[in-house]
Amino acid sequence: MERGEEVAEFLGKYVLTPDGLVLKDGWFTCLRTEVEEVRVKILQRCHDARTAGHLLQKNTLEHVSRDYYWPWMRQFVNDYVNTCETCARNKVPRHRPHGLLHPLPIPTEAWKSVSMDLIVELPPSGGFDAIFMCVDRFTEMAYFVPTTSNVTAEQAARLYLRNVFQLHRLPSNIVSDRGQQFVSRFTQ
Repeated sequence: MERGEEVAEFLGKYVLTPDGLVLKDGWFTCLRTEVEEVRVKILQRCHDARTAGHLLQKNTLEHVSRDYYWPWMRQFVNDYVNTCETCARNKVPRHRPHGLLHPLPIPTEAWKSVSMDLIVELPPSGGFDAIFMCVDRFTEMAYFVPTTSNVTAEQAARLYLRNVFQLHRLPSNIVSDRGQQFVSRFTQ
């Protein structure tokens, strides 16, 4: 099989002339979407194939430009390689390694370290659609207080005062997901 036949078979209804032009049904004119399809098929053959090995932008461009040319080919190849999922997954990280995770210290007394969170987007029940949750990290005792999703920092503080503080006093530290209700006035 000659090179022209191989390319013609690869391109399907498109034919490569000896001059290097791509023709559709013997005509040079193609719709823009059809031209894009041909370009993508060429890049799949030159970049995605097992024998190609997912080359980098420069090497893919060199491989494609051996047999093909179109305006703004470099930009098209760069965009294709940048959006290649396989290349993105296998890319070597260029940043420093992330630091090790440090576990939280184990509390020594009950209710000296608590974690708080809001469970939101629940089905409405009795006018409430969220739950304020406060858990002692030492005993794992928990309080679940019904509330609404649009609770403010002041309202979250009031929920804590009414339901937890009156029984267990103020903790030494609070662990939360740093939601807006806990970062602002609640901790003051």
